[in-house]
Amino acid sequence: MPISREFWTWAVATAVIAVLVVFVGPSIIGPESILGSKNVLTTAKMIPLPVDGPESLDWDPRGEGPYVGVTDGRILKWRGSDLGWVEFAYSSPHRFV
Repeated sequence: MPISREFWTWAVATAVIAVLVVFVGPSIIGPESILGSKNVLTTAKMIPLPVDGPESLDWDPRGEGPYVGVTDGRILKWRGSDLGWVEFAYSSPHRFV
């Protein structure tokens, strides 16, 4: 039994669509490239932390920080190169969860 012309039409159309999705799809749904984005880590600055941790890292809504939670329950805030890390808050060992 010969393969029908309709089958070949669908097979070729499916193959063409698959090739288009592979080559064009990423440029349609992918994020835009950001100029210089690959060079960000070369300018990163190491901030020494005199404790074990950090266990967490966060900034406040005003963009201050970073704040880090460390293993002994303290929360430290980075105050810049001149002041370094300062104790911002601490977790009480007597708190109830």
